Amino acid sequence: MVEGHAYSIIMCRECQLQDGTKKHLVKLRNPWGGHEWNGRWSDYDKQSWSKVDRNHSEQGVESDLNTEDGMFFMDFFEMMNIFTTISVSRAHMGVDRATHKTTTYDQVLSRP
Repeated sequence: MVEGHAYSIIMCRECQLQDGTKKHLVKLRNPWGGHEWNGRWSDYDKQSWSKVDRNHSEQGVESDLNTEDGMFFMDFFEMMNIFTTISVSRAHMGVDRATHKTTTYDQVLSRP
């Protein structure tokens, strides 16, 4: 990953592991198309991906193993430890200018 660089959040998914525990994963994209995360749940982490219970996980929870396309999964809490700011804009802007809101991690965690 590139320090000080912006990444897009593509999706957030919950997956169930074979031992019954659940993981919250975030799929991120580097707009440059490379420089991916190489930690747990990355495209190269076969150990973590082998523990997923495919029958009880949300659709879209799958890794593109060994591809360098700029998209990768990361554990939600690990993402919170690495990134300092998350900016959110409306997906469908229409003709109005998108609203922009910056949220701290403490605000995300304090939500019900």
